[in-house]
Amino acid sequence: MTLIEIVKEFINIAKKQPNINYTFEGDVYKLSSQPNVKYSIFGVTQSTHRQEQDTIIYTLNLFYMDRLKQDESNLLQVQSNGIMMLGNIINLFSYNNDDVEVDFNINYTTFSHKIAEVCGGAYCTVNIRVDNGIGICGFE
Repeated sequence: MTLIEIVKEFINIAKKQPNINYTFEGDVYKLSSQPNVKYSIFGVTQSTHRQEQDTIIYTLNLFYMDRLKQDESNLLQVQSNGIMMLGNIINLFSYNNDDVEVDFNINYTTFSHKIAEVCGGAYCTVNIRVDNGIGICGFE
């Protein structure tokens, strides 16, 4: 599986989840310039990827965000939903893709932040190991 296939698979799984109404790949801070974003949001950003002799480890950051009430009384509920939703998306990704190995040692970070609106949610970093199709050989 390639990087683009992995990202697209995460996005496709997220689109099928209840209450996920907007998905993105790329810079989370660009959401503030997006008109008419419908919450809840799922996003994927890239971190550093690593190649070993026969494998590649892709490192991705996954985000879940939702709008907070004016008094922010739903912050804990939104953060809890975020952890559950991200965990479910990662589980489905792993279950649907036998050719990848997901590192399930995952830390979730909760947050509240104003992007386009005051939002809360959670994000995590996930490592996905796949076979390196070219190994240490070169092609001409």
